[in-house]
Amino acid sequence: MRLEHVVRLSAKEKGHLSLQEAAALIRSDRVRVDAQVVSEPSHQVLIPAEEVTLDGVRLDPARAFQRLLLFNKPSGVVCEGASSSERSIFRLLTDHQRHHTLSFFGRLDKDTTGLMLLGTDGGIGALLTDPDSGISKEYWAALSGIRPLHPDAAQRIAAGLELADGSYCLPATLQIVHRPPDPALQTTLPSPPVEMEAAQAVGQPVVCLTLHEGRNHQVKRMLGACDGHVVKLHREAIGPLRLSELRIAQGTARVPNEQELKLILSMLPASRDAKARSELIQRRLRGKGLNQIEIQK
Repeated sequence: MRLEHVVRLSAKEKGHLSLQEAAALIRSDRVRVDAQVVSEPSHQVLIPAEEVTLDGVRLDPARAFQRLLLFNKPSGVVCEGASSSERSIFRLLTDHQRHHTLSFFGRLDKDTTGLMLLGTDGGIGALLTDPDSGISKEYWAALSGIRPLHPDAAQRIAAGLELADGSYCLPATLQIVHRPPDPALQTTLPSPPVEMEAAQAVGQPVVCLTLHEGRNHQVKRMLGACDGHVVKLHREAIGPLRLSELRIAQGTARVPNEQELKLILSMLPASRDAKARSELIQRRLRGKGLNQIEIQK
């Protein structure tokens, strides 16, 4: 949430504040976030992980309502609006967890399982999904094995892969799991998640792909460009958050604890100025010959 909104909603002792008055307080260096002076009103704050004070008095974050959930997505449900489909992921949430402004911070396909972040704070969600934030996403894929994966797949993906439609994928890391163990790799490759056990049991090739961006069907398209046909896909980690360590039953969600909030906070970029980020996005679009209206279509 933008700092100016937090101050406007939470500074009860100041009475009813307008957005302009809240911004003036921030620009006068009277507001601190985790003891650090922040003078930019559009700075994004992660509620309730960060403490905001005005003139040394802690502001009440409860009035600046935000909800953040860790969700273990099962196969067969889709990332759609809460009321648009019986198959929506939101149908799996409890009544207490649902909220009309709740959204997902990065989609997963219908048949893909794994870790998702859900929240009501669109500003924080945009930072977590922005490729410039450099947040890693770890995917595990079981391949059909009909055709062998291209022998230089890892090198091609590490160099940055160009897809059939001309789009360019940032450099990523591919590790082959289901083949005779390579002692040089086993020290860095984590154990396959339980979702891959069935594939390994029947001898299907299993790979681990770590990305730093998120395009539509990107994992399947990247592996497909290297002769790999994905039959099962699972997202195990977002940054330092690992599903196997979170202990969330499949199809359920929960609020992150204090330590997990700190991990989410650590993923946010140092610069969280929403206004500057918006201008950066517009420059990107102009560089591609696009405008905001075209992007929204």
